[in-house]
Amino acid sequence: MKKLKIFLLLLMSILVFTGCRNETIPKDGTVVYYLNKDGTSIVPVACDITGDGPEIKVEELLAKLEEVPESVDLRRTIPENVKILSYTMERKQLYLDFSTEYLDMDKATEVLVRAAIVKTMVQVEEISFIGIRVAGEPIKDTKGSSIGLMNENTFLDSMGSEEHATKIVNLKLYFANKNGDKLTNQSCVIEYNANVAVEKVIVEQLIAGPMEDGAYPTIPKDAKVMSVTTKDGVCYVNFDTGFTAQGYDVLGSVTIYSIVNSLTELPGITSVQILVNGETSINYKDNISLETAFQRNPEIVEKGE
Repeated sequence: MKKLKIFLLLLMSILVFTGCRNETIPKDGTVVYYLNKDGTSIVPVACDITGDGPEIKVEELLAKLEEVPESVDLRRTIPENVKILSYTMERKQLYLDFSTEYLDMDKATEVLVRAAIVKTMVQVEEISFIGIRVAGEPIKDTKGSSIGLMNENTFLDSMGSEEHATKIVNLKLYFANKNGDKLTNQSCVIEYNANVAVEKVIVEQLIAGPMEDGAYPTIPKDAKVMSVTTKDGVCYVNFDTGFTAQGYDVLGSVTIYSIVNSLTELPGITSVQILVNGETSINYKDNISLETAFQRNPEIVEKGE
């Protein structure tokens, strides 16, 4: 009986000290990144990996990414309907091939899932880069370009400052409707250089135009953003003269408020001052004066948006 009790105590100890735990993460410890319950961020959870050798470690970590975490505040990283078809390792590069259900994730979730996978898997000492494929084909970004190899510096968290890292942001952008007399909005997830202000990213995305059908560009494609700065709640957007060139068949107010409404979606921005070559003493299109900053205008947005 005494031996049985000792065995049971040892078994309980093993169960307690294996798996993933919500606790302070040691600097040199392994973690698994899960999504928070709202699906808006990824959360590291301390995890014990007992396997020896890179392949066993990879399989253990992949299994963890498919598990439902113990905490009710977290959810599994790889969705239940997404299957890992295979993985291959070569020259410190790990390639993961997923089933086509991977593409069913909305873009915001996909970026978080991808970040969690990459940050988790590069902890294996023998792996430096991760490549993700779906049914054998490389995944693509929102512009249709193949996403190459990734590592822990590809995604910048709030504590990072890597020179070539990217930030991930979910934006609501306002473009013209079909008639060019109202605004319609689109949500999109953008990965951008961490050294670029998100305000500039927004304006440049407006120039690039909508990513989906049903909306139309508002700013001439040849317009260049000379500078974007924010101070005391006012965002100052300085264009070159390409902004005033003949552009798309939309009302001047639609162009102005596509910029204003998009930027004021950001916390801390209450108005937008538009400049052309540093000047505000001009009238834009339908005699719209640029001398004063513009406030958000919900009335110009199509009903139901």
